[in-house]
Amino acid sequence: MRREYKYLVDEATAERVRQRIRGICERDRYTDERGRYLCDTLYLDSLDMRLYRATVENEAVRHKLRIRTYPGTNLAFLEVKRRVDDVIVKSRAMLGPEWRTVLETANIDSVPEAQRKDVESFLSYYHASRLGPMVPTVLVRYEREPYSSLIDPYARVTFDRSLQYQVVSDLVLHGDDRAWVPIDNPLAMRGSTYTSLSILELKFESRAPGWMTRLVQSLEIPRLSMSKYTRAIESMMMRPSTRAAIL
Repeated sequence: MRREYKYLVDEATAERVRQRIRGICERDRYTDERGRYLCDTLYLDSLDMRLYRATVENEAVRHKLRIRTYPGTNLAFLEVKRRVDDVIVKSRAMLGPEWRTVLETANIDSVPEAQRKDVESFLSYYHASRLGPMVPTVLVRYEREPYSSLIDPYARVTFDRSLQYQVVSDLVLHGDDRAWVPIDNPLAMRGSTYTSLSILELKFESRAPGWMTRLVQSLEIPRLSMSKYTRAIESMMMRPSTRAAIL
């Protein structure tokens, strides 16, 4: 179980955060020379978009069903992210290129023993959802700059930027490079500045570390609800071509 606090920050504020966590956190070992990596996530939803509506309606108990990969690898992470009020519980199973076959057949014979419990959890949502069939909706990409605490069992600080998406209807993790739609502009991110904004996430276990609490207090920035999935869906619905097709 963990908690996540999210904020929208400009680059000047991001630099202030970096300075304040120096010596407390270190960059993730999987990052490139700039301290970042790309993340692609395929979101699944019911035909009537019930998971999306649960988020925008702020239902106390809800979940997201997604498949994540990191460009340049052949790995797929099957994730169920459940939220009960302010507490998050996530199951995550790592598979290789066989991930699509596992989903389509629900056969886990090829799945390593250590991953089976989390794969079964994902399949229970995918194949036996009370909401009906789960189908691909959008593929979301962003660039993450992650830091991990050096002094806490689990505490992370991440900046997500260059948020973009594309509509998909198949089980794909790598989209069309020409089809990405950017949504990191101030209007889409509901910001008040004219510069692109990053999503700052503070992640921790049951209680925020003292240094994290002091960080937020010093920055004087408001916490907000921010879902990359809902931002992508809302952008898709507001595009002129989409509106014309609906009408």
